[in-house]
Amino acid sequence: MYGYQKLRIPGVIAFHSSSSKIRVLSANNRGGKSTRGAWEMVCFATGYHPIRKEHYPTPNICWAVALDRKNYGHIVQERLREWLPKGTIWKEGSQCFLLPQQYGGSKIYIKSAEPGETKFAAEGVIAAWFDEGRADMEKPFMETLARLNPRWGAVSAFITMSPEDGVGGWTWPKFYDPNSTERYKDAEVFYFDIYECSTERGGHLTPEAIENFRNQFPEWKWPAKLYGRPGTMSSNPFFRPDYIDRMETRLDTPRRVRIEEDSLGNLKVEDDELGDIVILRPPAQGHRYIMPADMGGGVSRDYTVASILDVEDKAEVAYFKSNTMDVETATVRKIIPLGRLYNRAIAIPETNGEHGAMHLSMLRQRKYRPIYRSQKWSTVAKRYYEEYGWRTTEKGSRDMVHDAWGSALYANEWTLSKDALDEARLISEDQGRPDHPKGRHDDHFFTVGIGLAAISMKPKMGQRPKHVSMPVWAGEDAYQYAV
Repeated sequence: MYGYQKLRIPGVIAFHSSSSKIRVLSANNRGGKSTRGAWEMVCFATGYHPIRKEHYPTPNICWAVALDRKNYGHIVQERLREWLPKGTIWKEGSQCFLLPQQYGGSKIYIKSAEPGETKFAAEGVIAAWFDEGRADMEKPFMETLARLNPRWGAVSAFITMSPEDGVGGWTWPKFYDPNSTERYKDAEVFYFDIYECSTERGGHLTPEAIENFRNQFPEWKWPAKLYGRPGTMSSNPFFRPDYIDRMETRLDTPRRVRIEEDSLGNLKVEDDELGDIVILRPPAQGHRYIMPADMGGGVSRDYTVASILDVEDKAEVAYFKSNTMDVETATVRKIIPLGRLYNRAIAIPETNGEHGAMHLSMLRQRKYRPIYRSQKWSTVAKRYYEEYGWRTTEKGSRDMVHDAWGSALYANEWTLSKDALDEARLISEDQGRPDHPKGRHDDHFFTVGIGLAAISMKPKMGQRPKHVSMPVWAGEDAYQYAV
């Protein structure tokens, strides 16, 4: 039943030889990784692993988990059938394979990552195979780890996947990133690529087939599709990667600094390799600057980011980014001095929630001028009223941020920081709408987007449509709107 000679493709042996509790076989599409996962699963169910020379008690329980039953479940079943011993019975009602008594009557249950009934609250298992590691697999994987039954000795949870979610997926911090604090300590990742599957190296794909497969995908998808390595983009990017690449060709050289203020209020900029303020271009006399800011929750939570955008040069020229201080400290010691350095940049605080409200309050208490305002139409009072800052909870305001980013990338007129562009790479499309991956930050991306959206909203003279939000863009008359 083992037929291991069919699996001898370079780059795979180490995966089957490892006894680690958590293993990931990270490989290209069409490389046969599901076949390898099925073979490993059957070894546990039958009670013997011919590569590791390990014996397991039978009968035992194994789980084979697919993304869904309709589209992927049958693939998992078919791969298992290739290796299951004669006499194995498929039990439709319980969705499991029942092995013959020769192998103790072990069971392999087919499960899916689809939401719904509680499918993973069952008796302990000796091994679980997850075919693919997309976002829906995270919760089932974590639940399964808690149900691996140590009484069987060598328990295992293993994933066969193509890392199409890139560094934005849940698997990146859990398995791939060696510097991640979330990484499973007992996890090992094994790789093989499509070229190891070539007939010239004993594999099953001809060089022509490999070439045709490669040409189906843009270059940014090659790391996952061809080499089984996480790429720098999400699997379904909201913004065109080539537009981001194009903007990255003209990045400014970053300089980390700290800004000190003396007793007379004079500012002094000093280099600091550990500084949380980054200067890309020095302030220029006569230039207009805006300073959007998105306040995080403090230490070890979301980042607080304030960005300086040069309206004349269409460039992000400086930013502050940190998650090590509270709102008051960040506003007084970092953001206000940064805004003062850049010709008293127009502050555009994102005012959602208590953090944004506190930031706005601190700006006003410290008499920082000017602050972005907008005029809104009150359907109750039937008149306009003024509101400070940018409120992203309003209908359409988040869409405006993403649209502003898209316009900036398409027009290719702006120069933005690498940190902001790196976050933009991770924004993916989810049912037609943009979203950032779970566990990843988009604070810098969103802060810059607020500034870009505010600039794009500059009204023409004499225009004042009724019943809609109307920005008071501070343009040449910026300081007239200061409070």
